[in-house]
Amino acid sequence: MKNLPPTNDPSLPSYECPEYQAQSEVWATIGDTFRGRLNRVDNPERYLPQEANEPTDAYPARLIRSPFENHVKKIITSYAGTIGGLTWDGKLPIALKSIADDIDLKGSSIEVFVGNADVMALRDKYCFILIDYQKQEAENREQERQNPSQPFWRVIDPRQVINWHEDCGEIEQLTIAEVWQTKKAYGSVDEKVYRVINGDKWRLVRLVETTQVDTNGQKIWREEIVVKNEDGINVEQWGQYLQANGQSFGCCPVVPYSLSTTEWMDNELPAFIGVADLNIALYQSTSDWRSIVRSLCPVPWVRADDTARLLNSKGQLSIGPHDFLDLGSTGSNACGYLQSNPQAVDPAYQVVVDLRNSIEKFSIGIHSQGNHQITATQIRTMFMDVQETIDRYAKHKESTIDNLMLMTAKYLGIDASIIPKAMVASDISGLLADETTIALLYKDGLLSLESAVNRLNQLGFNENATAEILRLNAAPTPAQPQQGAISAPLLSGQTLPPTP
Repeated sequence: MKNLPPTNDPSLPSYECPEYQAQSEVWATIGDTFRGRLNRVDNPERYLPQEANEPTDAYPARLIRSPFENHVKKIITSYAGTIGGLTWDGKLPIALKSIADDIDLKGSSIEVFVGNADVMALRDKYCFILIDYQKQEAENREQERQNPSQPFWRVIDPRQVINWHEDCGEIEQLTIAEVWQTKKAYGSVDEKVYRVINGDKWRLVRLVETTQVDTNGQKIWREEIVVKNEDGINVEQWGQYLQANGQSFGCCPVVPYSLSTTEWMDNELPAFIGVADLNIALYQSTSDWRSIVRSLCPVPWVRADDTARLLNSKGQLSIGPHDFLDLGSTGSNACGYLQSNPQAVDPAYQVVVDLRNSIEKFSIGIHSQGNHQITATQIRTMFMDVQETIDRYAKHKESTIDNLMLMTAKYLGIDASIIPKAMVASDISGLLADETTIALLYKDGLLSLESAVNRLNQLGFNENATAEILRLNAAPTPAQPQQGAISAPLLSGQTLPPTP
């Protein structure tokens, strides 16, 4: 196995700073839950460990039978969608307007680009956006118009930024671990390289292991510039970020992008790590419950002489994939089933229900199942709390986009005073999953009719959604604590019951 460069040597670009290492475990947890299919990760025992007496061949089978309900991705993308409305308090300069329509040189508008960054920032607490400049070679003005030089944005996963130095929230130096692919005859080979940015200068390097050792007996690694073949010419990957006029950019063009905090380097955890922990607990409890149900299925038993026994390759009584419970020899052959009490699985299933209800609170997907009942007052309070959080996300997003646009304008030499401010509109209706709750919030003026109707359409009430919301609005106000709780929500697409 190929040796990997050390991550604890600050003289090498592979060095991982303590702040990065402190986040690694949290990112692993929330990343696995966001991606889903936890039984397919490299170390499934991290989430579903093998039980002490569990047979070795039964363990992987249990992993395969344990489904993962991905609530984390659904909730995070829903929250990101609430702040998707980006406008400006004035007209963008023509040079910035053309860039905003293709901000990443891959066809993404600025709205789509920052929407993807929103998801990453909510998942991991922050990400980074690098503003680069692509210089197009042109032989004449026509080619220059068709392929203009322009700044473009790149979103960087925080898991790639292994080392940095910042001052008052501004990045001065950072190292990005990238994976480059080298084409081979029938595929490609991955190689880890390091993009080192110091101020407005950058270089792309790889680490090569030498045969020499240091005074501590550790192998010495050599840093070398990566060379890329461009149109038959070998070009060393290093340079400097320049403005359109050719002058030095003067600072590191990387901006931390966070929605939950202005101090992206504080000790706070990602906002949705609690959802990830609950989702893992749900995954584990569902696996336990399914295992209990499987083990409590009718168990075959037999009393038989040796001539009546059906033995598998291990010498055990069997029928198909199932083993018998051998109750010993008897003069007359007999068989039957042992049926456990179905109520034995209820406590395990109740844990699953409780965890699902706890997760639902993060998305205001309000349900009243069993003894978990939500009153109208609690709904209003939860809505206002979440609305305050969404408004904070929107303010952080506005501030960061303003900073990014100023840096982009600096590349182009545009006067900063003429750049309009970003305006982010929030719509919390996408987090609501209960039509009665939607009607209540509309009645209280906490939700506009347009938002209420749009959300009902999304939930499956595609015909006469306005009439339905108005009819629900005319119904008695959902019960207060002393009167009971709101009725359970209908399934998406069902017809509402007649109003009493």
